[in-house]
Amino acid sequence: MPQRVLFVLSLVGASVLSQSDGYGSASRRDSDAAVSSGVATPSHTVPRKAPSFSDTFSGGTLDTAKWFVDTGNAPGNIAGLNQGTLSANHVDLSTGMLRLTLTQSVADGLATSVGAEIRSKQLFGYGTYVWVARAASTSATPKGAGSAVSGTVTDVFNYIDDSQTEIDFEYEGQLPTTLEMTNYSSVSNSQTSSTTVPGADSSFHEYKFVWSAAKIEFYVDGNLVSTHTQHIPSAPAAALINLWGTNSKSFGGVATSGVARYLYVSSFSYTPLSEYTKIEKDGAAKHGSHLIDELAPGQLPPISQHRTECLQGFAGLRRAGNRSDGDARHTGNRSAPAETVWARNRGFHAGKNN
Repeated sequence: MPQRVLFVLSLVGASVLSQSDGYGSASRRDSDAAVSSGVATPSHTVPRKAPSFSDTFSGGTLDTAKWFVDTGNAPGNIAGLNQGTLSANHVDLSTGMLRLTLTQSVADGLATSVGAEIRSKQLFGYGTYVWVARAASTSATPKGAGSAVSGTVTDVFNYIDDSQTEIDFEYEGQLPTTLEMTNYSSVSNSQTSSTTVPGADSSFHEYKFVWSAAKIEFYVDGNLVSTHTQHIPSAPAAALINLWGTNSKSFGGVATSGVARYLYVSSFSYTPLSEYTKIEKDGAAKHGSHLIDELAPGQLPPISQHRTECLQGFAGLRRAGNRSDGDARHTGNRSAPAETVWARNRGFHAGKNN
C-alpha cells in the first residue's frame, strides 16, 4: 500500500512539474524568440491577477475611452533656450503600435521643440505597471535603423498632483543607454537610481515597476535592477507616456535641430496588488475617485489650475544615479481635450542653464 501511494504522489509531482515548465522554460523560449525579433515580451512570472487595464495600441487609432492626449506647453521649457509644446498631431498608431514624435528646430539659440503625451483616464494605485517600449530614436518605423540624439527625453511613468505620486522610467537623448528610475512623494522628496540598458534606442524592452506601500521594485526585461524604499508615494495616479525636447547642457542635452525622433510603445498594462490596503483606499478617497474608476470631466483631482515654475535641487552625483545640485525642475501649462484641463505642476529635471 505505501508503495502505491508513493507511486501516485510521484505521478502528481511529475504532472505539476510539467505544468510549471509550461510557464517557465517554454515561456522563456518564446520570450527569447521574441526578443531576437526585436520585440520584448512580458516577464515569465505568472501574475496573481490578470491586468485590470491594458492596451496593445493595435487598433489603428488611440482608444479615447482609455486615454487623453495632452496638449499645450511641455516640460523642458527654459526661457530664451527652449520653447516646448505637446501636439496631438504627434500621436499616431499607424505603425501598428503607439508612436510619439518629437521635432526640433533652432534659430538664434532658441529651440522650438514639439513633442507628445498621452495620459490614462483612470487613476491606479499599488500594483504592477508594465510598458514595452523602444526609447526614442531617429527610426520612423518600429524595427528600423536609428539612434538616440541629444535634446530628447523618453518617459514612461505615473503622476498625480505636483508629484504627490510620481514613479519614472526615463532616458535622456545624450545618455541613450542610461535608464533613470525615480520616485517622488512630493517635488522635494525623491529617490533616484540608474542602470545600463544597451540598445534601448534600437530595440524593444519591457519596463516594469511593482509599487507597494513599503517599496518600489524596478525591472527591465524581467530582471530586478533596483529597489527603492525612500519617499514611497501612496496617492493613486494616472499612467503616462511622453516624449519631449530639451536644450540644456545637463538634463536631456542640447537640442538637435531638424532631426525627427520617435518613441514606440507596443503595450501597457496595470495589475493591482492582490490586497487592497487601507493606505490605497485612503488615497483613492482623498482624490474623490475609486482607484480604477474613469475620471469624468467633473471628477479630476484637485490640481493647480496654473502650473508654475519651480526649482528643486538634488544632491549626489549623476554618475551614481542621482541628479546633481542645481538641477532645475521646470514646468509648463498643459491642457487635455477641451472638456478637461490637465494643468499639472509636473516638474522635469533640467540641468543648469549655463
